[in-house]
Amino acid sequence: MKARPHHLQPSGFGAHLATTALAWTLLFLASPGVLDADGSALLAVVAVGLWAARVSRPPRGKERWLFLAEALGASVGLGGLMWWIIYVVPLGVLYIGLAQGLYMGLGGLLLRRLPRGLSLAFAVPLAWSATEALRSYLVPPLGLGWMRLGHYAHHHLWFASSASIWGLEGLGFVLAALAGGALGSWRSRRPAPLFLGSLPLLLAASISLGSSAPETVQGPRVLLVQPGFSQERKMEVRPYDNFRDSLELTRRGLERNRSEGGEEVDLVSWGESMLFLPLVTDGALAFLEGGAEIPPWVGGGFDLETARRLREVERDWVEGALFGRGASGPGVLPEGTSFLAGADLFARHGDGVRRFNSVALYGAEGGREFASKRFLVPGAETLIGLEHQAWAREVALRFVGYLPVLVPASETGILELVTRDGERYRFGATVCFDNSFLRAYTEPTLEEELAFHLVASNEAWYRDSCEMDQMVAFSRLAALSTGISVVRATNSGLSLVLGPDGREVARVRTRGQDRGVAGTLAVDVPVPAPGAHPGPTFYARTQPFWGALWVQRALVPLTLGARSPAREGNRGATSG
Repeated sequence: MKARPHHLQPSGFGAHLATTALAWTLLFLASPGVLDADGSALLAVVAVGLWAARVSRPPRGKERWLFLAEALGASVGLGGLMWWIIYVVPLGVLYIGLAQGLYMGLGGLLLRRLPRGLSLAFAVPLAWSATEALRSYLVPPLGLGWMRLGHYAHHHLWFASSASIWGLEGLGFVLAALAGGALGSWRSRRPAPLFLGSLPLLLAASISLGSSAPETVQGPRVLLVQPGFSQERKMEVRPYDNFRDSLELTRRGLERNRSEGGEEVDLVSWGESMLFLPLVTDGALAFLEGGAEIPPWVGGGFDLETARRLREVERDWVEGALFGRGASGPGVLPEGTSFLAGADLFARHGDGVRRFNSVALYGAEGGREFASKRFLVPGAETLIGLEHQAWAREVALRFVGYLPVLVPASETGILELVTRDGERYRFGATVCFDNSFLRAYTEPTLEEELAFHLVASNEAWYRDSCEMDQMVAFSRLAALSTGISVVRATNSGLSLVLGPDGREVARVRTRGQDRGVAGTLAVDVPVPAPGAHPGPTFYARTQPFWGALWVQRALVPLTLGARSPAREGNRGATSG
């Protein structure tokens, strides 16, 4: 008996799943930090080409089975790209891989629904870019923008500098077009598809060649302090012992800077949560002094007595040990130097007090400012509203070891640094996971003329995983997309400064190692020259429209099921 033509046979399903999984495995291997610190854009192109070759000509079968195979195959690579999260949320990689794989399963569906006759040089980048935009359009846990295709181009500045015009979306289109063009030429044995697929790359190179990074001068001198603590030490050793050792490393870094003839630094920067002390705002303290009570799901055993004790410890550690104000001896910081560090922050929020993951900037002349994290890691920093339920808090304490009940900030915080010479520099302050969201860097440039961006991060959670190198790729795209330098201050690596042209200025190294080691770096941050501030880049001004454009490109063909090539018996876009 003849088999039904619309059923996907088991052997076809297995081969389809295996091939798509192989493509996504190659994309994982191409990621920064896996086979090479910078990653491989070429291997990423090969991976997308293999994916397109399979999903554009799948075995005959019902669309839902094709979708399932492609979604499961994508979950392999997407889970691999975020495998580091197992150190925080052991099962997190499963729900992240599977959930995000569903988005990318739409990619094959979309590719098969694009008009017949459309060259693969255009069909592949349209399908890939649209689906990827849909995946990253929503914030976690509904969506995820981690390691999009454009990130693989981060270190190829001869065309990646075009990010100031079309950002991450444009770079991803360039690589996907190359993959589609190469596939079309391989199938048709004609060079025309590869030529068409190379046109976006030529355009990107022309944009990069015809534009230049903003003129810069040496800005504030910053000392990056990287203590190299493991996460186990950070969580298990007494907070004061960690603070004391970071203080000593800071003292040595300042002395080394002087011995090498460097000017005194304007800012000492520690990484995310590296003050080892929760902070309390004046508003939160006044709220508690007014008789308010804090619900248990806020976490931290926080009450009025705890708040007062934390303020006293903060005065001893920061005002006393660091600045030497009111202390019996001199502080570590020289006169005129400001200090920045990450810490948990208890602050007023709505009609109560909540916890934020923040950075605090202490001015050389006194006072403090805060900026808080915008994007929280599901399961590691937020329970997505489930913290109100006792059972959810118990599960979190059992499997994570603490209560992930932080609140996200509504926008990127902007802080002001006053240097030893009285110069004022406004900068955007972000925290760790924010680094993977470009809008955390583009949006504040629409409001202020920023001198630089600063990322405070604690990547010791992830040991020496590829996550560290992926973060550098994110930071470089932030610099290229905004034309503004990026400073990365971390606990265990990678601490460095990137100029507005995406080139690395310097990074912390100790005995040739840049991660998992203690070290300091005194560096002058490149800032826009006086009167030469570029203002928001074209991409920063238009970023919301890019996302909406690509999402629309995904949704329209997916709704045209009755006219889709797949239902008309076509197996995808044209071979050329």
